[in-house]
This record gives sequence, structure tokens and C-alpha cells, in this order.
Amino acid sequence: MKNKLFPYQITGAEFLRSRKVALLADEMGLGKSAQAITAADIIKAKRILVVCPAVARINWDREFQKFSKIGRKFQILTTLKDIISQNSIIISFDLLTRLNPACLGQFDVLIIDEVHYAKNIKAKRTHAIFGKKGIIHEQSKNSKCKTWVLSGTPAPNHAGELWPLLYTFGVTDLKNENFIQRFCHVRPGFSGKGWQVAGTKRDKIPELRGLLAKIMLRRMKAELGTEIPPIFFSNLVVESGEVDYDMDLAFVNYLYPENRIAELEERLKAELQSIDKAINTQSIEVLKGLAKSVSMVRRYIGIQKVEKIAELVKSELDANLYEKIVIFAIHRGVIEGLRNRLRDYNPLVLYGGSKFNKAHGNIDKFNNYGKYRVFIANITAAGIAINLTAAHNVLMAEQEWTPAANAQAIARCHRHGQRNPVNVRFVGLANSLDERVCEILARKTKDLTDIFEPDTNREITISDLLL
Repeated sequence: MKNKLFPYQITGAEFLRSRKVALLADEMGLGKSAQAITAADIIKAKRILVVCPAVARINWDREFQKFSKIGRKFQILTTLKDIISQNSIIISFDLLTRLNPACLGQFDVLIIDEVHYAKNIKAKRTHAIFGKKGIIHEQSKNSKCKTWVLSGTPAPNHAGELWPLLYTFGVTDLKNENFIQRFCHVRPGFSGKGWQVAGTKRDKIPELRGLLAKIMLRRMKAELGTEIPPIFFSNLVVESGEVDYDMDLAFVNYLYPENRIAELEERLKAELQSIDKAINTQSIEVLKGLAKSVSMVRRYIGIQKVEKIAELVKSELDANLYEKIVIFAIHRGVIEGLRNRLRDYNPLVLYGGSKFNKAHGNIDKFNNYGKYRVFIANITAAGIAINLTAAHNVLMAEQEWTPAANAQAIARCHRHGQRNPVNVRFVGLANSLDERVCEILARKTKDLTDIFEPDTNREITISDLLL
């Protein structure tokens, strides 16, 4: 059975369905992809093109599997050498800039995810999306094609970033320079050359809202009230990134002083087979009992996810989709790998065995100072007696195979003092057993949360009764 939608998501799907061009600008965590997929189903779209950040490609494929009732086949384009099929297609912004959009063919629906990636008129990706030879203009040759763009932050910095979208969608006929002069404060550029945008003119905000109202639907979590639960769970998959064995001492021991990589590969293979058998038993207790005996492959899966998780978090923080995020993990190699890759955001960490004063000093910094935007914690170490309510976005980079341990960690953000619904994403490694294990753990962790804070809006499906 396919996942059910909340009432506001059905409204969003209807909004998209009824428009040839539209901007769905719901706050992060409200399920924009599910709404776009449902809208495509409603109009019985056969061939769909999704343009998204590279890190989100595999996740869009999974979202269609989860929410669509139409059995479309998707091709994920990764290189210019890929032979383009007549299936639906998922392509990254960067790859789109390197090909002629005409070679993709015609589509019933064009979905552009995280459209704020194309906000800078000088950027190649903006030209690839909104330019005269871009994908939107190419698809406009087909009178039946609908174009839906998604973003929780359509203009991360100032109103001028809305121009490519509003102009291409026919909402304004002002040229870029005139649009910016009308809606933004400007000042001379560096060395007196040109000019820079200094911000949005507040007295022009009502006019901007009027323009956006012609194409946009935007809902915030706070305004939806009882339509959404106080804690929202979802699954996210990432592709394998670069594996740095030096992240974890357990792997280093297989490389130095002698190379025993073949032995390591055999051990990983055997542990994967054990996990496969445990999943097939349909028992969470068997999985829990197996955890220690497959520790090496769990470490390996963890470091495979580091690069792509960091890439995702960077893009979200840079777009100001949220102020702060808490990332939970298990292994020191994963925690250190994430800390190193996210160092520009002043990450703070918490390990098991951390000294009391340092641990609580880091917690206080995270909760009270805006420059510390990332908190990376070991699940067990952060399981009790601490408060991380400065963030309402949680990423489970790794998960304990005891659902209660995950629930305890998540409760560090979802507790007294939290003013927002909490968005929790369980991260699995695409096309691996970890993806399946992650789905199981997310569901079982949510079940524990629902015991104490039931979500009356959600229908129980057959999948909830498994395991």
C-alpha cells in the first residue's frame, strides 16, 4: 500500500494539478515531493522530468515508489554518456547545464526541486532552467506540459532572487535591472563598479506578495496546527560517497602495517549476509541481537554515507532552510567525518565518555549562540538528560538497532521548550540492506513515539504491522 497524505498535502496536490505553472513553497518537512507526485498521478502524467540537486536524485526515485500509484519507470541520468530513454527522467542541475535540453524530449510534467538553486542570473544552472534555451522554455513548446517548481526558500537572500522565476512564469514583465531597482535596496559595487543588492524594500513586500499569489502556495508548520503531528518522521536515502578508511581505526588496522584489504572485504561480505537473513526473519529482536556481530559492516556503511550527508546538510544550511540541525550517529569515524566536512558551520560534538563540563559547554553553545549551527552526537551519549531544543530538524545519519535508543535521542529535540514540530529524517544507504533496515527502524521508532503522542491524522497500513 502507498503512503497516505495529510489533508494539507491533498490541498497542495490539487493546487498543482490545476495550474500550468506553479510554485509550491511549503516550509521544509511538509512533504512537497509527495504533493507533486500525487498531482502528477491525478492528471495521469505519463512522462515526467525531475530536476534536482545531485544528492537528491535517488531519493526522488524512492519518493515516486512510495507515493505514486502509477507504475512509471525512471531513468536517473548521471553522465553525458547515458543513452536517454523514453522513460521518466531524474537529472541533476549540474548535468543539465552540460547538455542540450532538447535531447531529453518532451514531458507531461516538469518538476524542479529546490528551485532556489537557480536564483543567480549569472549562474549556468539558472540559464539551464530559466534561460531562453533552458529546460522550461524547451518544455513550453509542448502545450500540455505543466511546470511545477518546489522550494521552502525561493529567495534565500533578497527579493531580486525571485526575478528569474517570476519573469519566466509571466508574472512580471520587468527586466531584471528594473525589477531589482523596484523591489530592492541597491548600493555601489566594489571599486565603484556596478551595484550590489543590499536587501528588500519592506514597503514593496505587499506588492511582491501579490505577484507571488498568482503562482504560489506556501504553508508553514505553525499555521497548520493539528493537521500535522508534533513530530514528523520520514526516510531519506543517499548514494554512496567517497570512502576514507582513515576515518575509522578499525579499518586502518586492515591497511597498516600490512595490506589485509581482501580479508576485510570477506568479513564485510559475511556480515552483510547475516543482516540479510535477519531482515528475512521479519523480527526486530533478531536484528537487535545481531548488532554487535556485524559491527564492521555497520561502520563501513556509516562512512559511505558521510560525504553525501554533508553535501545535503551544506546545501540546506546555505539556503537557510533551517537555522540549526542535530545529527545523530554511532561511530566516531562518522561523527568526525561529518564534523570535518561541516566545519564552516561551527559544528559541536558529543561522544560517549565526554567530560561533563565540555559536553554541557557544547550544549549551551548550541542552544544559545546562532553561529553554532550543527550539533553531531553519539546516540547513546545524547540519549538522556540533555536539551537540544534550539533545533527542530534531526538527521539520523546512523541508527541504533534498538528503536527505543533512537527515540530517546530524538527526544533531546522533541521535549519541553520546543516551539516547533520536529522533522526527523532517517538516512539509509541507497541500494543496500541499510536502506531496508533504516525503513524498519524509522517505523518502529515512530511507533514508540506514537504511544505517548498519537498521530490521529495518520492511517495505519499493512506495512505498519510488519516486524
